Amino acid sequence: MPYYELATMQEYLDYEITKNHKLEKVDTYTKRKIALLVELGELANELRFFKFWSTDQEPRYYAKCNACKGTGRYQNRYNRQDNSPCVVCWGTGKDESKNPVLEEYIDCIHFTLSLLISHEKYRNNKPALKKLLNSTSKLHYPDLDTQFEALYSEISSNLHANIEYVLSLILGLGKMLGFTDEKIYEAYVNKNKINLKRQEKGY
Repeated sequence: MPYYELATMQEYLDYEITKNHKLEKVDTYTKRKIALLVELGELANELRFFKFWSTDQEPRYYAKCNACKGTGRYQNRYNRQDNSPCVVCWGTGKDESKNPVLEEYIDCIHFTLSLLISHEKYRNNKPALKKLLNSTSKLHYPDLDTQFEALYSEISSNLHANIEYVLSLILGLGKMLGFTDEKIYEAYVNKNKINLKRQEKGY
């Protein structure tokens, strides 16, 4: 997996954000750390594994079909359903072109790379960064509860000292969620294009 290539894309995005928002003299480390924690929370929300109070614990690997609002039934122009299957989703109620879990995971990758390339150990040492990204193992625990607990603990308390461990946990989380390197690469590239366009439009 060419994670170093993704880091290069992230570095350019970070440069554009810094330039557009005049952050050259601003330390955004803590804000990016908070952003990563927030994105992890949004990912957990889409995974729903922790919602012991709910009968709906199915992860959101797809979005609801907009045309039928997830019912799978055709809705006429008066917004009334009949027994015909939705012509957009063929009665599944799913929009499988959207994957909320993957989208939130990719946001976590964005902020992890952003924190990594600005780290004092790697900021001016591209060979070390490339070696790290090419050799990091995908560390994962037996369940999502433990994985998320470890991530929250390390990010909030020990990120600066243990950024390599956090990277291993983030990559291991992707493996736990069933995402291949190819899928992660494709989704990252697509989201990075969106993020760059947002900067061009004054997001």
